[in-house]
Amino acid sequence: MPFTVEARAAEALVYVTHRGKLTLDEARAAQDQAAALMRAQGLLGLLLDLRAAEAAERDSTLYIFELAVSAAERLPPGTRIAAVVRPGRPGAPLDRFAEDATSNRGLRLAWFTEHEPALAWLTQSA
Repeated sequence: MPFTVEARAAEALVYVTHRGKLTLDEARAAQDQAAALMRAQGLLGLLLDLRAAEAAERDSTLYIFELAVSAAERLPPGTRIAAVVRPGRPGAPLDRFAEDATSNRGLRLAWFTEHEPALAWLTQSA
């Protein structure tokens, strides 16, 4: 599955866009690239665009937990993650679990279905 990672200094954020099936290995690779940019530029905001992605293990709490642990191991402490997703996507019932799992590891995660509110949440709190 392809992904892109881009630092946008003007917005003080890193953008990660995933397309296709999102495996743990690919998520970790994107997290590593995002973390390197964040540390190099002193950024703590991450906009995660998942609108064109599909979870490799839909509705799996273990998959969500492993993503959260991976993010906490790789991203700078205090990172705020705004995840932009398709409305009504499968897996939405696990959103609160994902928020708790990341929060328990020093990160903040919030879910959005549109880019603008996600960006506002990240930049308002930066």
